[in-house]
Amino acid sequence: MKIVFVDIETTGLNPETSSVIEIGAVKTAGKEAKETFYSLARPAEPLREEIKVLTGFTDEHFVSAPDIKGTLEKFFAFIAGCKVASYGMDFIKKFLERKAEECGIAIPAFEETDILALARKKIPGLASYKKQNVMALVGLKSGGRNDCLSIALAEKELYFRLNELQPQG
Repeated sequence: MKIVFVDIETTGLNPETSSVIEIGAVKTAGKEAKETFYSLARPAEPLREEIKVLTGFTDEHFVSAPDIKGTLEKFFAFIAGCKVASYGMDFIKKFLERKAEECGIAIPAFEETDILALARKKIPGLASYKKQNVMALVGLKSGGRNDCLSIALAEKELYFRLNELQPQG
């Protein structure tokens, strides 16, 4: 089964009151990246200053971006028939479900994998499971570009590296 690694950027932590403003994803066959998806999504409200600082985005980035409905329709077509994985999958799934509901579109059924849960299984007892810490422990560099596509590509590497480890404990 193909796996799609996904990351999203939002304007906050609450799917009820925040917008999805960026989606990046990479589809794999085996360990190899085969296709990518990247889109901005025009937020429902102007960006707050702290979101501009955190993300590097300004309102001007979204002038010609599609609305969330158009972005989700294309993204859902991209993930159809695939397993979906992310570090913190619950957060992403809650946003995708809520925004799909708001737009009146169906979210495709998909098998999901939370890379954070995999890290906890493969490397139990860490004081912190921050993604950067786990990446460093398995010999991957974190940092660099911070767009959702780059993060999805890094999470792909982390997933396969974690799966090479023998379970501990």
